[in-house]
Amino acid sequence: MSQNVDSNVVLVDMQHSPDERFSHWWDMYSPELIRYVVWRVLDKTKVDDIVAESFYRLYLSRDQYNNDEHAKRSLYVIARNCIIDNSRKEKRSVLITFTDWWDSVPDTSRDTFDEISNREIDSEIQRALGAMNQTERESVLLKYHEGKSYSEIAFMLGKSEPAVRKLTSRAIAKLRTMIHV
Repeated sequence: MSQNVDSNVVLVDMQHSPDERFSHWWDMYSPELIRYVVWRVLDKTKVDDIVAESFYRLYLSRDQYNNDEHAKRSLYVIARNCIIDNSRKEKRSVLITFTDWWDSVPDTSRDTFDEISNREIDSEIQRALGAMNQTERESVLLKYHEGKSYSEIAFMLGKSEPAVRKLTSRAIAKLRTMIHV
């Protein structure tokens, strides 16, 4: 399979079949999507089901996507909708508590944070993030924990990029106020 490499984005030539492009997307995006779903849903089997359902829905419409970036962004929207659908079926909240999430996510980026912060600051940040509404928390975590761009976050949240910039900026200001920085 020939690939064109442009900085950090790998684009699969359109001459490849939709199935080959889908296989490429699975290899590229499944670990990242799993991390995204894990902090929204704590149950491992539900995480697996939601990720599988998200890729299945992407597979059904795979010939609509002409590049990797479009497929990746759509995959996050699909996953978010699957999470919402799942929670509606169970008649309970989409969100888990932030403390539960923080304690359960096995992410190496947290190790560095834990090494440079003491337990008191850590719990203060957890409390502050836990007090934010879902959209504020999600924008901050996607930006600073997942490293997403504002345009990616805007697409995932169904908002404009300027609205996401403002939302994230206000959420960070709120965090600073809550933790007295």
